[in-house]
Amino acid sequence: MTISFRAMPILTAVFLPLLLNSAAVLPADPPPPACATPAHGDFDFWVGDWDVSLPDGKTAGTNHIERILAGCVVIENWKSASSPFAGKSFNTYDPVTDTWNQVWVDTGGSTIHFSGQRKDNVMDMSGSQTTAEGTLHFRMSYTLNEDGTVRQLWQQSADKKQWEVIFDGLYRRK
Repeated sequence: MTISFRAMPILTAVFLPLLLNSAAVLPADPPPPACATPAHGDFDFWVGDWDVSLPDGKTAGTNHIERILAGCVVIENWKSASSPFAGKSFNTYDPVTDTWNQVWVDTGGSTIHFSGQRKDNVMDMSGSQTTAEGTLHFRMSYTLNEDGTVRQLWQQSADKKQWEVIFDGLYRRK
């Protein structure tokens, strides 16, 4: 194909604006995912498939924890070994308050909101729940042990002075 020099001004007038305009709409490098900061990974040690046992060695249940919604949510899927009891928690990091927030829901009808932070190898959270009998206060810790297991310790109190252990589980990867 031969283009005459007489056609060059016409081709330039037609195609140059198209080329310039298309360059203006080319996307820049995409921004990093919203939940890809190091703090958003603070709870990654808990992600996985787990067998959970009580301090006496008895099986407590199983737990499947995964990151969902573009890595912005850590979801827990708990199933008790001794009953039809099951629960889920939804965990998110809030960069404005620098806290992790958890909403626990279960087959008993409970909804508990927790908030906390990770320090070293421990994620500490606390929350409360209003019941017909009054307010119950909770504190919960997830400790990453050197051998890769995770200990979850959940306590409750009516007065924030005397604390009762309501769950003490050791997570071992399946």
